[in-house]
Amino acid sequence: MVIAEQLYHKLQPLFNQLNIPGIVFNARGYYSLTLDDGQTVFLELTENMTLAMVGLLALPDNPGEALLLELLQANLNIDRQPAITVAADKDRAQLVVWAALPLDELHLDTLLPLFERLSWTLSVIGRWCQPAAPRERQATPEAEKDRLQRRQVEALLLRR
Repeated sequence: MVIAEQLYHKLQPLFNQLNIPGIVFNARGYYSLTLDDGQTVFLELTENMTLAMVGLLALPDNPGEALLLELLQANLNIDRQPAITVAADKDRAQLVVWAALPLDELHLDTLLPLFERLSWTLSVIGRWCQPAAPRERQATPEAEKDRLQRRQVEALLLRR
C-alpha cells in the first residue's frame, strides 16, 4: 500500500499538468486516462516497481501494408528513452503499445514527455486500427465533462 501511495503522489504533477486533478487514489496503483479520440492510456504499478503506460488498439481483420509499415516505423525511435514498445496480443486481436519507467524516475520532466510520445504513437497507429466512432448527438452531462477533459488533455499535448 505504501508503494501505491508513493506512485499516486508521484503522478499528481502529471494529472495536474493534464488538467485532471480529481483522480482518486487506487490502492492497486492502477489509473486510466481517456484521450479526446477515445483512446485510453492505462497507468499501472508493476511487481518490479515500475510504472507501465499502456494503450490497446483493436487489430483490424486484414491489416494492410500501410499498417505494417507504420508499426515498423514506430520502432525506429531507438534514441528516445524510455523506449515505446509495440507488441501484439494474438489471442485478443489487439496491439499493445507500452512503455515503462522505474518508480524512482517518476518526475514530471520524465512522465510528461513519455505520456506525450505514447499518446502520439497510439494516435498515429490508431488511424489504421479502428474506424472513427460516430459522434453522439445528445451527450449526458457526464459524457460532456469527460469529452471536455479529453480535449484539454489533447490540447495540452498539441501545445508541446
